[in-house]
Amino acid sequence: MDWNSIWEQIRAEVIAFVIGGIISYFIYFLARRTRPNQIGNKIVLKFPTVYWYLAFILLLALPIILLGDSYSLYKQNGKFVLPDPIMFYIIVPLMFLALFLIFYSKNHEIILEKDSIVSYGLTRKRKEIQWKSISKVRFQQGAFRVYEQKNYIEIISYLAGFEIFLEYLKKYVSKDLSAEAFQKYDKFLKNS
Repeated sequence: MDWNSIWEQIRAEVIAFVIGGIISYFIYFLARRTRPNQIGNKIVLKFPTVYWYLAFILLLALPIILLGDSYSLYKQNGKFVLPDPIMFYIIVPLMFLALFLIFYSKNHEIILEKDSIVSYGLTRKRKEIQWKSISKVRFQQGAFRVYEQKNYIEIISYLAGFEIFLEYLKKYVSKDLSAEAFQKYDKFLKNS
């Protein structure tokens, strides 16, 4: 057992861990700094643009990783060989995830108005609920769900300007409908 090689491996892993932590904090910081758009008296809540850029970079980087793996196998064997199937099992789902994130961050938006809340989903399907016709409010799995009879709109807590939605919810929805949801949200904040 060579202590120098063990120390080098530990040092490399610590450096990778620290760099990953710094990048994660930087992404979190940029996502929190994103502000919602205000168009007239409407407030548009969207996914922070930093996620779109990260998904785009990921979508470009993953094929490069596959090509790099093929090239390293070519250098070792002297002939072109496809990468290991495990690389495909990891990279192809990540590429689909990146595509989903790109479309989600571009298409999904919540529009807050004085009298209603409008949602556009991944496929740009429009849902609208009037503030006065809200029948219940729930908080589960990091998102508020605002119900109107059979229809509901889900507002995830990662949207830029989520705090403004909370202010609107307190302002336009009665406390007896939203009290339990706010208690669950406070508990969610304490646990995260």
